[in-house]
Amino acid sequence: METLLEIIARREKQLRGKLTVLDQQQQAIITEQQICQTRALAVSTRLKELMGWQGTLSCHLLLDKKQQMAGLFTQAQSFLTQRQQLENQYQQLVSRRSELQKNFKALMKKKEKITMVLSDAYYQS
Repeated sequence: METLLEIIARREKQLRGKLTVLDQQQQAIITEQQICQTRALAVSTRLKELMGWQGTLSCHLLLDKKQQMAGLFTQAQSFLTQRQQLENQYQQLVSRRSELQKNFKALMKKKEKITMVLSDAYYQS
């Protein structure tokens, strides 16, 4: 039984380590999401400025504005895709964390039962 407790202790340590790694990964994804959001907002703001522009320009300058807008549209689409990928990664981590927490709870219940059996055996002898 004591060997079983040692095995459970090792498994507990492994699960705690995995949970810590998942926490760090979640924080990294949250940081990336914030950076992506900030950049997307900057692109959106610049795009609105270009869209709201009124006036006359030579055909070359007008073409430059059109190319700038096309580039900004591409960037905005890229940020949208990146944000979706980050959200998917985050949801996978949340799911994995939930699974690990269930395993951890089950392990702690087993540990508690074994400890109770050992303490009962100790008091009975």
